Amino acid sequence: NWLIVAGEPVVISKLDDYKVEFKFSAPYALFINVLGSLWGDRFARYCAHYLKQFHIDYADKDELEAMMKDAGVEHWYQLFGTKPDTRRNPDTPSYLPWNLSTPSHSDPLVADRNAFYWKVDPEGNQLPYIDAIHWSLVDGKDQLNLRAIQGEVDMQLRHITFDNVPLFMENRERGNYRVMLWDRGQVTDTVLHLNHTNKDPVLREIVQDKRFRYALSLGMNRADINEAVYLGQTEPTQVSPTKNSPVYWEPQAISMTEHDPDQANAYLDEMGLTERDDEGYRLRPDGERLSLVFEYVAIFAAWGDIAELLTSQWKEIGLELISTEIDRSLFGQRLSANELDLGVWHSSGEWNPFIEPRSFVPIVNNYALRQYAFYYNSGGKEGFEPTGDILKAIEIWEEIKTTVDVETQHALFREILELNMENLWQIGVTTAPPQPVIVKNYFRNVPEDGMFDDQPRSPSNTGMEQYFIRAGEDT
Repeated sequence: NWLIVAGEPVVISKLDDYKVEFKFSAPYALFINVLGSLWGDRFARYCAHYLKQFHIDYADKDELEAMMKDAGVEHWYQLFGTKPDTRRNPDTPSYLPWNLSTPSHSDPLVADRNAFYWKVDPEGNQLPYIDAIHWSLVDGKDQLNLRAIQGEVDMQLRHITFDNVPLFMENRERGNYRVMLWDRGQVTDTVLHLNHTNKDPVLREIVQDKRFRYALSLGMNRADINEAVYLGQTEPTQVSPTKNSPVYWEPQAISMTEHDPDQANAYLDEMGLTERDDEGYRLRPDGERLSLVFEYVAIFAAWGDIAELLTSQWKEIGLELISTEIDRSLFGQRLSANELDLGVWHSSGEWNPFIEPRSFVPIVNNYALRQYAFYYNSGGKEGFEPTGDILKAIEIWEEIKTTVDVETQHALFREILELNMENLWQIGVTTAPPQPVIVKNYFRNVPEDGMFDDQPRSPSNTGMEQYFIRAGEDT
């Protein structure tokens, strides 16, 4: 819905061969921000002279049906939808510095230099400098980090984990690489997403009581997690704007982050969850043990280690946590099907929540309140209808979109933060540690200081097209 303002979709008109007009029914103060995000490149993907052959309004009917048959799809739009995506279609014209030249499941996966890339360096040399990028497929982040430690990658940051920094530093000379630590654009790499629309009606009612969420946050010993998982380099936090954001508000960021098991137990007692079984776990109103199944994907942070710590910490307040590692694709399927009790993922974009406020308002990809986001984006055809403070947060966001004055935007966003602090819809753990970046010594032009986040598509925000390999040293 980022192209809908005041309930009306954008109207896009061609002015001439180099200009288009985006016309909204009301002021859209955030439009330029969003164009600079991962959403903004959508318009640059649809190359008319190439894509018309797959579109029912332009294509030859017989040729289109033949292509649909070859692709094994029933509808023309199923074929068309795959064609602008360079990851699935290497033949599509692209403005990117490199284009995939092998299928996306290949090992190695190869992207070759785009001879028609639109940038040159100050001396007029065509960019990018590097002719090709090769990615080797590995079996999980542990194998990737081991290969990085051994000096077997030219550059890598995604899935390079902070807990391995001591090993990276110890082996950097032997592996002929340097270790950079980039800032994070996300406030935390561990957000606990309780399912507010759980299919289990008893558990759903428990989770929707904010006292339960308060109890889980207060029952967590973030100091122990910081020392055990993050080498003492993080701080307790909820899901909040980062400290360098103009809308950072400390009371919200640190709310309910102290370790207070007595108060946590008091909240659960207030809810009437006073009965316990022989092992000390609380019982639900239906007599079943109060348990949460915690499902995680072992690709980003040390979520398995955190789950192990939470299991013992929450046992002190009478909650059973059953943790299980699952495949990423299965996690996505279960999340969309509303089948998770408790999931975990990193946050995103808190350095500038005016690009995409997914961490604070359920309008897109908010895991804890995902079904409300489905409702919002489908116009009420899917998901759960938002009510109360969830609806209020959405309404405030819609007001922000049409508010031109920046100070007023910030004041309105403070109201959203107040709602987040009061409701604690999702639970943060600690601030994100710096992002380790492993770079071979012959691999140059990689900045020492950078920012890692989804929204600017890191490391694209660091001028990858100007990275180069120093001649004669790429061994």
